[in-house]
Amino acid sequence: MSDPREKVILFLEEKNVPYETIEKEKILSLATKEEKNAFWSRAVKTLICYDKKDNIHIFMLPMNENLHQNKARKLIESNKMRFVSAKILTEEFGLTIGAISPLQLLDKGSMYMDQNLNKHESLTISSGILDSGIKIKKDDLLRLTDPTFGDIT
Repeated sequence: MSDPREKVILFLEEKNVPYETIEKEKILSLATKEEKNAFWSRAVKTLICYDKKDNIHIFMLPMNENLHQNKARKLIESNKMRFVSAKILTEEFGLTIGAISPLQLLDKGSMYMDQNLNKHESLTISSGILDSGIKIKKDDLLRLTDPTFGDIT
């Protein structure tokens, strides 16, 4: 099975996690600015960084926010942090840039979640391919990823 979305969905089914697939067309059909902002605040962006000892740290934050690197360094207790390069993400991790699911990284490093995501009942994560997301309950994502919470945006 080489389709990343199929792997993510199979994992969710094996864990008995209810989900809904969200295709690009549904996102594009959001009519108002408020609807779009509400969606993007519940959509999870996944970023991967190294600390000064080359430990991997995975950050989950709202899609409409940016990672505040000083806050992230404080959370991981490292004065240095750098993003994993696109080449390593694609060639070594087998990930698609712009479509990284936190579920593809469960055994790769420490997980962190921005506290702003905690206020939503459900979140949309990437499916592992472009133009397709997966909506799951926040509590299920927390159970699967066991992140440390922090203010990282």
